[in-house]
Amino acid sequence: MAQFTAVSVFNNAIADQAESLVNTKKRIAILRSNKSRIEKILRPVALIMSGAGLNNNSVFVNADSYDETFTIGLYVYGLESFKAPALVTLIEYFDSMSDEGQTRTRDWPESINRDYHFRLHKGNKVTLGAYVKDDSPTCRKVVIGSEVKEVFKYEIQCD
Repeated sequence: MAQFTAVSVFNNAIADQAESLVNTKKRIAILRSNKSRIEKILRPVALIMSGAGLNNNSVFVNADSYDETFTIGLYVYGLESFKAPALVTLIEYFDSMSDEGQTRTRDWPESINRDYHFRLHKGNKVTLGAYVKDDSPTCRKVVIGSEVKEVFKYEIQCD
């Protein structure tokens, strides 16, 4: 085990925070340099969603300082189904900007949620999370099986 001193711990903490600050500044620079591109992508999204009365949603934009890309996250709640016209329009819109074969989905049956992942040109990404109402007339979660997991429990015993 390595020896440490209060000074070395303090110096490591300062170095970690300085590195974090550098990465934050990089992410801010990435967002600033992509401002017009991000706004160009989000402007039609805002029109689609407001026109459909989709007010129960969440939107965020993050930057990745490692590969200098951005990710847009858009989460829409309270849909009647995954075939809701506004959702279909959003999927078609993002798919039209995606690289060929770079769109994938992932289902979360427990919450009646489907995530659509689009890889845009230049490595940028969009995640569209669609949440269907629990009382949807067309979508429901159905039990298809069960599983039993063995979970070990521990206690501490000392001699």
